[in-house]
Amino acid sequence: MWDLYKMFAGKYNNWSVWIYNAGLMVRLILLLWFYHNIITSVRVQKLIRWIGGLALLLLIGIYTRWTHTIFVGYFLTFNSIMMLLPFLYFRQLLKNDEIIKLQKDPAVWISIGVLASGMINLPVFTFMDYLIKTNTEEALRSFYYNDALNILTYTLFLIAFLCKPQPKPLPSQFSLPR
Repeated sequence: MWDLYKMFAGKYNNWSVWIYNAGLMVRLILLLWFYHNIITSVRVQKLIRWIGGLALLLLIGIYTRWTHTIFVGYFLTFNSIMMLLPFLYFRQLLKNDEIIKLQKDPAVWISIGVLASGMINLPVFTFMDYLIKTNTEEALRSFYYNDALNILTYTLFLIAFLCKPQPKPLPSQFSLPR
C-alpha cells in the first residue's frame, strides 16, 4: 500500500500515472469512435465529433501542462463525456420507431457498462486528490471500489459480446438435398 501512496503522492512526473492518463485518452477515442458508428442521427454524430475534438484537445492540454499526478479536471472531463455518450444512444433508442429487444442488443449492454463506470468513477476520482491529502487509507480503499466497478463493467461488455448475433452456419455438402 505504501508503494501505491508514493505512486500518487509524488509531485514530479510519475510514469505509472502518465501511462494511466494515456490509457484514458485511448479509451476516450475508442468510445467516441464506437458511439459515432452506432448513432444514426447526423446532428448527433457531428456533436460527437465536436465534443470529441474539444475534449481531446482539453485532455491533451491538461496532460502536457500539469505534472502527472491525479488531476481532478482530467477525470471530470473524461467521466462527463463517458456519461454523455450512453445518454445520446439511449435517446436515439427512445426516438427510434423500430422496436428492438434490448437484452439482445450489444450496444445497450456496452452503454450500461460505460454509464455505470462513468457515474461511479466520477465521485470517486473527483475527491481522490482531497482524500490523498486528508485520509490516505480511505483513498487507498477507494481503489477497491474502482476494481469492483471494472469487474462489473467488463462483465457487461462480455454480455454484450455474448449477445452478438451469430452468423448461421453454411450448409455442408452432406446436408444439401440431392
